[in-house]
Amino acid sequence: MKPYLYILAVLMVGAGIGYFIGQKSVTFQNSVFKTLTSDQDDSQLIRKVLEGQSEAYKLHDALLLFKDCSNSYVEIVEDTGESRGLERSLIYYHQMFVLGHSINFNFKINDLKIAKNSAVVKASYSKTSDLYDQEGIKGLTGEGLWLLSKSNGRWQINAFSWTEEAKK
Repeated sequence: MKPYLYILAVLMVGAGIGYFIGQKSVTFQNSVFKTLTSDQDDSQLIRKVLEGQSEAYKLHDALLLFKDCSNSYVEIVEDTGESRGLERSLIYYHQMFVLGHSINFNFKINDLKIAKNSAVVKASYSKTSDLYDQEGIKGLTGEGLWLLSKSNGRWQINAFSWTEEAKK
């Protein structure tokens, strides 16, 4: 074998090995950086997801309401024991929003517990609407429990359980 081909082969093998070692190093550094992100960052991201729920109510947009929900999303109405998957929930809220009445949704987070890739949020909320006024109700107050998971750095809602009562 000619010496320059031997040198070229050694350089190519060395470059290939160096490339893969470099990729592993970058991947390792990124994973270390991701694990160093604080719960505070996750807390802010979770709050942003839940604020998106309020925004969806303001915009009367059922699709936006479920934008941050997983495909396996389940909603449980504690008052009746009814449970709905993503599709049925989407239809329910679409019908509610189509009525053309304003609905305001305000919530206050009472408890937020974050694990490595999951979180539980307990909040109290209130809903007001001109539709409720027509029925002689000042609004609705309730308690909600959101279960979230983190996948590929993105928080998504997996389940929402709620109970509410009318304010007269």
